[in-house]
Amino acid sequence: MANGTTSFRPSGRAAPPPPPPLNHRRPPPLDDAECDTILTVEIYRAENIDKSTKNLDDYPRIYTVFGFVDAPENEFTTQYRKGGPNPQWFEKRKLKLENYEPCNNMFLHLEVIRVSRCMQDPGTSRGVEVVGRTKISLPEIGQKVVRQYALTIMENGRVSSKPRGHIVVGLEMDIAMRQRKRYSYSMY
Repeated sequence: MANGTTSFRPSGRAAPPPPPPLNHRRPPPLDDAECDTILTVEIYRAENIDKSTKNLDDYPRIYTVFGFVDAPENEFTTQYRKGGPNPQWFEKRKLKLENYEPCNNMFLHLEVIRVSRCMQDPGTSRGVEVVGRTKISLPEIGQKVVRQYALTIMENGRVSSKPRGHIVVGLEMDIAMRQRKRYSYSMY
């Protein structure tokens, strides 16, 4: 060995490289607990809704959209918008989905609600009426979908077979990494 030859291990392999110094250790690997599933919902507009009030052009009709994904903590409401039978919102909401599994059948439920402050506008005694609702399957992770969905109403305790307008919605499912704690290693 003194003459410049290298030593070989009995297996014929060279010795492995030394481990990196302690201050250069890699952080622990990611696991599923460090990722969140985020659903981005974009509410664009509703079309041809609320035909029951078409003769009330002198009174403003105010609409909002209420949405949720199979759990109370995953709900949202849009801003109130004045409009005829075609209100527009152009709003975006992000929902963090707990316990999301692609094989689970989870749905986004949307309700277009008319809020009335006018006593001559037909509706409920509270002045709030659902003018249409829909149930939308969630897209796959990494997929963005923009579609028009039919709105239905309840008549006599049953879902009506006739659509009552449409709502235009964009959905995108994505994975977000949680902020990782910074690890510092010191020799002291």
